Amino acid sequence: MKKISLILIGILCLGLLLTGCGNQDNKAAGDKPGSPASEAKSEPKTEPIKITMAGYSAGGVASAIGEAIGEAVRKDHPGSIYNYEPGKGGGNEIKVNKGDTEIGLSSSVLVRPALEGKDPYTEPLKNITALAYIFSNEMLLISDKRSGINTLEDFKTKPVRIANNTKNSMMELGARAYLESIGSSYEEIEKRGGKVYFGNASQRAEMIRNRQIDMIVEASPTPTSRWIELATTVDLQLIPLGKAEVEKVKKDVGFPSYLIPAKTYPFYEKDYDTYSVDNIIIASKDMSEETAYNIVKAMYNHLEDLQEIGYMKPLTPEKMTQVGKGVPLHPGAAKFFKEKGLLK
Repeated sequence: MKKISLILIGILCLGLLLTGCGNQDNKAAGDKPGSPASEAKSEPKTEPIKITMAGYSAGGVASAIGEAIGEAVRKDHPGSIYNYEPGKGGGNEIKVNKGDTEIGLSSSVLVRPALEGKDPYTEPLKNITALAYIFSNEMLLISDKRSGINTLEDFKTKPVRIANNTKNSMMELGARAYLESIGSSYEEIEKRGGKVYFGNASQRAEMIRNRQIDMIVEASPTPTSRWIELATTVDLQLIPLGKAEVEKVKKDVGFPSYLIPAKTYPFYEKDYDTYSVDNIIIASKDMSEETAYNIVKAMYNHLEDLQEIGYMKPLTPEKMTQVGKGVPLHPGAAKFFKEKGLLK
């Protein structure tokens, strides 16, 4: 009997020993530093964030981008309140500078003159910083073949009727920089007997369809479906910008090169050398470092969701840091990018 009791006690002790070892193994495997389990356990509790973004139009791509950023923030910070309100380039910078909205859509081509108080701004807006780059627009010269404007030399020397985007918008300023690079201007075009019009995409499409203009001059996201659709009713062509001219814009303004692949637009069979005009998210200097950090982190964490919006498909973590020449990063955004090894 005593012998049986000793055997049972031995079995019990062995079982307890094995159970303890198993728990230690599970703990070692599950809580290993850097593992998903340990990261989840060490992830700090998140506080809700309240954000209003000043965008562009009430619908369309800008609205979709704004909502995608808002959803990324809500996923990382449950209970966050995010609102998108229509805005415009030239106005968003003023709103963010004054603190009327937390963030806004903008471009370095707008932020630089805003910081310096140059046209279209009447005073320096010193309270603007950038959080991240999100997508780009590419400079295009689109000509109606019926107009007889077939080359860059034609565009420089002949009377030409052009339409650009809304005055002082990011797209319009990006195109205006090109005119300056070729020694031209709106005034110069009109001196040669040409005309300059401004309007949204649908207005410009209707004008070229009705032969009220010869060319569309603007920076557009690639590809812009409206120009593809327009080519089904108007015989369009892309006029090459000229390598020297593109290089001058890059040097003067800091826009990066961009190559639109052949046949991206059905009316152009070759690669198209151009430059990009950035779209960035701006925030006030007064935004806390923690809030800026968390917004950028949410975008980084949910980058694949943002890439589902066509124009943001090329977005990478590295590109997010490229907010444009002369534009300061918010310290919170810079902190996050440095932690990820994206900035020195």
